[in-house]
Amino acid sequence: MRPDGDVLAMVGGVGDGVADRGTNRSKRTKGLMPRPPASAFKPLLYLAALKQGLTPESIISAEPVDVPGADGFYRPRNHRGERYDKVSMREGLVHSINTAAVRLLQRVGYDRLFDTLARPLRAARHRR
Repeated sequence: MRPDGDVLAMVGGVGDGVADRGTNRSKRTKGLMPRPPASAFKPLLYLAALKQGLTPESIISAEPVDVPGADGFYRPRNHRGERYDKVSMREGLVHSINTAAVRLLQRVGYDRLFDTLARPLRAARHRR
């Protein structure tokens, strides 16, 4: 946005189905299911992996995975149900492969991810 409030760019999607065409989810959200922010966090997870020493060409598993949770196990799925074996970090991020992101999180660890997420906050406090 510009300082005067004019919008220069919006990020959203129009959906994959015919019924979704014409629905700009970056503007119109009333009546639409809230969208989880998971894909917005993926670049930060990949940043944490890079800081740990992995490279864009590092190979990560993208096989199906079960994640334990309060209600049993959750099995993340990829868009359109696609299945992958192993992919490079670059492919995982470019194609937003959910199973690769979960496997990468298991490899990187929550502590390193949270440290990466908190770094801008610490830097902002330091500048004050």
